[in-house]
Amino acid sequence: MVRVLVVDDQPVIRSGVRRIFETVSDVTIEEAEDAEVALEKIRTESWDVVLLELTLPGRSGLELLFELKDRLAKLPVLIFSNHKDESSVSRTLKAGAIGYVTKDCAPEQLIKAVHLAAMGGRYVMAELGGILIGALQSGDERPSHEHLSAREYEVMLLLARGQPVRQISNHLCLSESTVSTYRTRILDKLRLGNNAELTRYALAHGLYE
Repeated sequence: MVRVLVVDDQPVIRSGVRRIFETVSDVTIEEAEDAEVALEKIRTESWDVVLLELTLPGRSGLELLFELKDRLAKLPVLIFSNHKDESSVSRTLKAGAIGYVTKDCAPEQLIKAVHLAAMGGRYVMAELGGILIGALQSGDERPSHEHLSAREYEVMLLLARGQPVRQISNHLCLSESTVSTYRTRILDKLRLGNNAELTRYALAHGLYE
């Protein structure tokens, strides 16, 4: 039996996923409405696949993905989101997501993606292939934050939310000096002067709600 945890803040989406898998005998669906609930369920239960929305209240889906890859690198995380932009697709795959499916996909596509993820396979909708090819061809035309490493991007999101270095240090299990070094690199790569400018940059590029 494949146990799937659906992490999405919209009840109608979670109910829709349940309906899709009602006819699939080897899949069971459980739900979490935000990252904190998801983490608690993942800490206390065993899962075969996490089906993850990127836009969540509080901690974003991308931040949750980073944490899961740090803690449980082998847990398959399949992105299930309305976001179709190159940044969302490429960033989540680089961060360790095993696949990417949009919410307007056919039910058969979602079922196939979940089964493949549970077996350790990868699945990216064919419609997103052009986006990924475009990302590879665009080179330095990409926004500056696309040149950050996965860890730098994670630290950037936390800084942009106003978290102090000490809090980020505790959250990521890094030394304060390491976090400060990441901060310096991030500001340099984005050509920004301080955390306030970083927050404005993140908001302007839609990196968090």
